[in-house]
Amino acid sequence: MTIMFSFIKSIYLYPFKKPVDTIFLRVTYNCIVFVLSIFYRLRFRAELNRTKNKLNSLRIDFQGSNIFSFANGPSLRDLDTKKLAELPRSKYIVVNSFVSKEKGLVPDIIVFADSISLCHERYKSDFDYALSLGVPIFIPAHYQKYVSIKNKNIFYFCGLFNVFSNNYGDITKPLGYYAISAFCSLSIARSLSTREVYICGYDNSYFDTYSVTETGSPVMHHHHFYKEDETLASGNNVRDGFNTSDYFYDFYLHFKFIEKISAESNMFNIARETYLTVPRRMLSLDVYKDE
Repeated sequence: MTIMFSFIKSIYLYPFKKPVDTIFLRVTYNCIVFVLSIFYRLRFRAELNRTKNKLNSLRIDFQGSNIFSFANGPSLRDLDTKKLAELPRSKYIVVNSFVSKEKGLVPDIIVFADSISLCHERYKSDFDYALSLGVPIFIPAHYQKYVSIKNKNIFYFCGLFNVFSNNYGDITKPLGYYAISAFCSLSIARSLSTREVYICGYDNSYFDTYSVTETGSPVMHHHHFYKEDETLASGNNVRDGFNTSDYFYDFYLHFKFIEKISAESNMFNIARETYLTVPRRMLSLDVYKDE
């Protein structure tokens, strides 16, 4: 039984680490995800149905509004939260630490797709603060075990992902990327949008300071917009067993998934500095800090 579960897990995680270059691997992967999704959606049927109902009510609430979807990259430093808060007909979707690091803007939706935000003491305060705001919070359905209390503002999305899926909008089904809060935020924005979606903080800038230690271990430098804590703003992540090609394949996937999610949608990238060619850029909004 343990061997079988290890095999299933290895096949499921394989496309997130390496290119799937054989028909056998792709067929096996799709079969595993299909079977897992049946069990997953049966197990969390009530939670996912509740989310569907909530999304329907949010569509009414978001009708006629522009949506701002913020990740936590350094490009957010150029935005003026006071100007953002004063914009008419605007809704805000943010992820993870944004709520505790930037309190000048109360979001309309908060997304946590990483278990570390719910169970690690260093980051759990972000989730606790988000709960205090009383706005809808979206987390993967299987992470409800980390939530110690029932809360009417917590909603659950499908935590299974299928990199070959073309589903980038229905969060109650397996989505076509891997579990990153910023991607899930884009899918929710895409699902709710009736006008334009503006994104910022999706910098994917880790690669420009990528390095290798003297012992040959790759180091990935995390970059975030919050500056008061330089340790957090530029944390290092050493992952032994990963080669340079593994890292750059991961960087490639980050860019590719954003391109797929934003395709055929009315999304615009408002970051002043960016590595993204997709979605289209827009720098004409009056949302930036004065020079």
